[in-house]
Amino acid sequence: MFEGVCLSMDSVVHVGPGQTFGSIASAVASFGAVARGTIIVHKGTYAEPLVIDEGQVLGILASPGDLPNLTVLFGGEPRLLVTDGTIIMDGLSISGNGGEPAVQVRGLAAWLWADRNRIVNNFGGGILVEEGAKATVRNCFVGGVLANVEALEVNDVGTVVEVSYSTLIAGSGLDGGDGTHALQCSAFPYNPSVSVKDSIVHDTNDDDSHDECAGAVLNNNALEFDRAGNANVGPYSIMSNWFTNPYSDFTLTMAGDSVFDNIAEWNEGDPPTDILGTPRPGDGMADYAGAHIP
Repeated sequence: MFEGVCLSMDSVVHVGPGQTFGSIASAVASFGAVARGTIIVHKGTYAEPLVIDEGQVLGILASPGDLPNLTVLFGGEPRLLVTDGTIIMDGLSISGNGGEPAVQVRGLAAWLWADRNRIVNNFGGGILVEEGAKATVRNCFVGGVLANVEALEVNDVGTVVEVSYSTLIAGSGLDGGDGTHALQCSAFPYNPSVSVKDSIVHDTNDDDSHDECAGAVLNNNALEFDRAGNANVGPYSIMSNWFTNPYSDFTLTMAGDSVFDNIAEWNEGDPPTDILGTPRPGDGMADYAGAHIP
């Protein structure tokens, strides 16, 4: 996805009950250093940490119609760690983890492309990108109304993160560098490069200064504060009833439908569908902010 190069159809393996591999980690290990390939994950719960390194370029994709879940083993470590390699992940759920952010992308050689994933309800936080890594997050649910964890945290000069059509939700907690925010970035002079468009970015902290990622480029988002080129839809609370489940399922309810319609603008190159596969509108047309079209 980053290089415009296809992965070989001859390097595809399957994980799940009755498949070649019973665990995702064993499938990752089967490719070895600097290998490129695709791992199709079938329905199930996978309580295992994953590490992408040694120059691997791997697609880890849900089998069509399935929503496999990566969840807690013993806690205290990320479910997915990328340090030297590239992962393209699509259609996965990563939830129920604690101790560390569920997904960590770290270092100049670490790249993440996340599309149509649910990285939610993790007690250690959602996604952490740092030390010059690159990440693209599209059509994803990230976060949940848990206190004192970040949904998406981006740190360090040279780190690059692009977010589009995603729903970033956080709970309540102390404001500042280690508080609870939907989007948190390291401050000057360690500013990363962050852009967010056509997304929902909210937390439930009434004392939030709304300045946790002041250097980010924001366009056509639904926010809880004023920023030119975006919509201020007001503060968020669980009682707003905008989402099916504020901890883990950010599909829009009827109440959310009326709040987030006509905020985003779909343009060529944007995701063609929402997180559930509903087609997006044509070029230049108004659209729902966030990952879901009700």
